[in-house]
Amino acid sequence: MLSYPSAEELVETIAADMFKRREMAGFPLRVASNGLAIAAAELKRRDRIAAEGAARLEALLGEAGDYQTLNALLCERLASGAIDLSEQALLDHLWATTIDVLAVEQPRYATYRAVKG
Repeated sequence: MLSYPSAEELVETIAADMFKRREMAGFPLRVASNGLAIAAAELKRRDRIAAEGAARLEALLGEAGDYQTLNALLCERLASGAIDLSEQALLDHLWATTIDVLAVEQPRYATYRAVKG
């Protein structure tokens, strides 16, 4: 679905770092704030992203399953050459997945803003 670290890992790491530091200011505070914003965005969108991604993968692969399983199957088929890299359904899936990742990790990115209007 989305990249790592997961929302849970981000929050745990930030919490542990804040506890160690006892105070945060300047750059560490901006990093922590950005990490929490990414985690919140992922938590807000993750179920929808996984459901939509699984539906695209089911159509592309002709198999049923959850997003993680289907994504692993896609990787296997790509590696073996069983899926043509120019297949439109693959390109559509990869584009939609990229937009989903940008929505979580880089919502201010110019390309994301241009696509989402």
